[in-house]
Amino acid sequence: MGVPIVIGVTGHRDLRAQDLGQIRALVRAELQKLSAACPHSELVMLNSIASGADSLCAQEALDLGIGLVCPLPLELDDYRRDFSGEELEAFESLLERADEVFVAPSTEPEKPGRDYRYRQAGIYVATHCHVLLALWDGTPWKPDGCGAAEAVGFMLDGGSFGAPPSDAARDGAVIQISVPRASKNQEIPIAVHLLEEHPGCLKDLLEQTDSLNADFELP
Repeated sequence: MGVPIVIGVTGHRDLRAQDLGQIRALVRAELQKLSAACPHSELVMLNSIASGADSLCAQEALDLGIGLVCPLPLELDDYRRDFSGEELEAFESLLERADEVFVAPSTEPEKPGRDYRYRQAGIYVATHCHVLLALWDGTPWKPDGCGAAEAVGFMLDGGSFGAPPSDAARDGAVIQISVPRASKNQEIPIAVHLLEEHPGCLKDLLEQTDSLNADFELP
């Protein structure tokens, strides 16, 4: 049994409708590149399936045959309150196709409020993936935040969030697709950027993991 390549996802809910086709094509291309780089490895996506970026990435992964594992920020009935109409239908469809669904555990002292739970889900995704796919506008992360920027921050610099060294992301790698947000007056070029804690760490990690999985295939 091999070691799956785990692709975490974070991103904004308020993608602009006119950008969705271009963003979807870039997401698919990046997933295909990861698959091609790891021919002996199964790919799995870790995704909380929120509306917007999460949902888009999950749909592309499933269409490519990539397994979907969903750490949710809240119990299912509570989390459903975030969705309505077509977004709720998309959410339910993704739930049905997921291989596993569970509530992300807390990694920080308990606090009241939904923002705390969203932050815990983001931390869980960042600390349990090989690479984080981030549909993110590049806004700097905040030590007490709970959005896409903070998931990226924890992946690249867990220590700045007060995480002990054993829990902070190590050799973190983020594939950023820079995206404008509908709620902001932004004109950001939609493009792919590789952000790494150490240069070349993603390539090394993928090669080592895929080599290990190739050994598993030997008779």
